Amino acid sequence: LSATDQAAVNLILNKDGAVSTDVSTYNLAAADDWNTHVTDGDTADNTGNGVTVSNVAVPTITAASYDANSGALTVTGTDFLSRSGATNDIVATAFTFTGEGGATYTLTDSADVEVTSGTTFTLMLSATDKAAVNQITNKNGTSSTSGTTYNLAAAENWAAGADADVNITDTTGNGITVSNVPAPTITSATYDASTGTLAVTGNGFLSLAGATNDIVASKFTFTGEGGETYTLTDSANVEITSGTAFTITLSATDKAAVNQITNKNGTASTSGTTYNLAAAEDWAVGADAAVTVADTTGNSVTVSNVAVPTITAASYDANSGALTVTGTDFLSRSGATNDIVATAFTFTGEGGATYTLTNNTANVEITSGTSFTITLGDTDKAAVDALLNRNGTSAYDATTYNLAAADDWAAGADAAVN
Repeated sequence: LSATDQAAVNLILNKDGAVSTDVSTYNLAAADDWNTHVTDGDTADNTGNGVTVSNVAVPTITAASYDANSGALTVTGTDFLSRSGATNDIVATAFTFTGEGGATYTLTDSADVEVTSGTTFTLMLSATDKAAVNQITNKNGTSSTSGTTYNLAAAENWAAGADADVNITDTTGNGITVSNVPAPTITSATYDASTGTLAVTGNGFLSLAGATNDIVASKFTFTGEGGETYTLTDSANVEITSGTAFTITLSATDKAAVNQITNKNGTASTSGTTYNLAAAEDWAVGADAAVTVADTTGNSVTVSNVAVPTITAASYDANSGALTVTGTDFLSRSGATNDIVATAFTFTGEGGATYTLTNNTANVEITSGTSFTITLGDTDKAAVDALLNRNGTSAYDATTYNLAAADDWAAGADAAVN
């Protein structure tokens, strides 16, 4: 037989002996005039001509290519065989990818396919399988970011057309050439100001061999109130949850700083600045180092559970006129010396008398999310000193000192919140 005819015949004569894998009896049919020396009458001989087949080769994979964009896995090899029926020559769930760091993934719900020829077939990975495979095939070429050589292992009976009595397992030496690996991109994020949880969504997130190292936390910068920015410092790196999501839990230090500039629930701050999460180069370390993955704009953050600023205590130095206030969830407002409105504060002292600070005392910035200090003007200091007439927490008449803060004392807070 010619090479073309041999290739076609070998597809259907898939088992040694007189019958095929599906127990069809081999037959050789001869059309009329097959014998050129006998031309009179009908010499056709179509049935009863059994064929005994020998030396049917074991199907073997030699290489594969995988398009990470389309999910197409094209496999080449030798002696691929047909099986009767539709889309059943190749069993997709028999295939296992090896990728980043030696991680493996076995296909689950991709559809079985027909062979294209005796040397090739193409599987189209399902959405589930594609998402999982793309996490570990994280670099174009024949090896992953960590240097693992890609491989496609085929378990027993991957070629359903082959004789079930023949072992066709083919697990090693089947290199995969990967193409069109997308650069990871962020689309949006949510930030819970109560828990410090930053949940990021996007596309093309990739794994790196090792523990808690896929995403580098210190590469992320928040933009918040008045365009002020804060880059994470000591929050822990994390693993991706999937190819489209990961979650960073901010450290106490980072949470305190971020909470000062994410001062209003929603997608914008008190001053109207749109929240943004910028990712500097190499934030996704599973990606090829040669690929630029910086993603700095258009990554909106939706903030929730912004706490209402609360005062817990204060201390007043009658000598200097310094009022130091402590509490929780103090917030920044864009601009200079305007976070805290001095005229919103009222002292209670001797005899239950009260005094509200005037414009004689300047507004101030918060020192942190838990502290600020107001230095009283001379007029306000004189009035307050008359009420706070004894060291400690109460006046000579036993009136307990108190500092009352009227609505909007914390100018960084959402004006709609009391």
